Amino acid sequence: MKIVKLKVEGLFKNSGLPISIKDGRLLLSKDTYSSPVQKRTLDETKRFLKDPASKTEIENLYLMYRGVKLKKDSLVFKKNSASYDITVINPGFLGEEFVKTIGHIHPNKPRTKTTYPEIYEVIKGKALFLFQEINLSGKNVKLYLIKAGPGEKTIVPPGFGHISINIGNKPLVLSNIQSTNFKSDYSFFKKYRGAAVYAIKNNKSFKIIKNPDYKNPISFKIVKPKKIFKTPLYQAFIKNPEKFDFLKNPEKYKNFLIPKNLFRD
Repeated sequence: MKIVKLKVEGLFKNSGLPISIKDGRLLLSKDTYSSPVQKRTLDETKRFLKDPASKTEIENLYLMYRGVKLKKDSLVFKKNSASYDITVINPGFLGEEFVKTIGHIHPNKPRTKTTYPEIYEVIKGKALFLFQEINLSGKNVKLYLIKAGPGEKTIVPPGFGHISINIGNKPLVLSNIQSTNFKSDYSFFKKYRGAAVYAIKNNKSFKIIKNPDYKNPISFKIVKPKKIFKTPLYQAFIKNPEKFDFLKNPEKYKNFLIPKNLFRD
């Protein structure tokens, strides 16, 4: 019988952490902590898909590692009410759709009129981030689709729900930092079977089609993230956590946290 050796790939260069990936799973060094891994299966995802009857042989569509950190850095995250998380999204399709996260929105910060933002980074793979402005007023639904590769980072503006899509043929490894002062809300995208558009396979690329559950007009733009933080996200945060104050106090940064300042054509 032929023995297949699984390749272990180090991810330090783009993550700034002594971590690696093997067979679609994250491997942490003995000095690195994470909450127990959370797994997202097809059954949990069906209500968010273009085709809820989709089938797949992928056991876990994606894995979520919350509160990842070197043990020596625990106090920095606690003092700043922040969490560094890593998500591994497996490649493949659910019907015509690329494997994706189910998506969520953030609540308003108490006593303000703004929701909490979040920052994402691609550690490995090809990502398509979908940011959708959440409005129930009957107006045009605005979306931004952000293509990003290893080392690129993007901020989710306040007022936008978001979904991460693996448009590559290898595992997509993402990190994110967000405030620990709120809990994500998945009910909006569950109600509408996902975002206002779906990314589906189109030869070696993808195309965007409208979700018929949305009755309002749709406008979307494919953009690239503007350059922020030259070093890996983890290292940037540990070195200067005050530069991430916008995650905890978005009301102070309203003029900055808008799409024209965060994305480029």
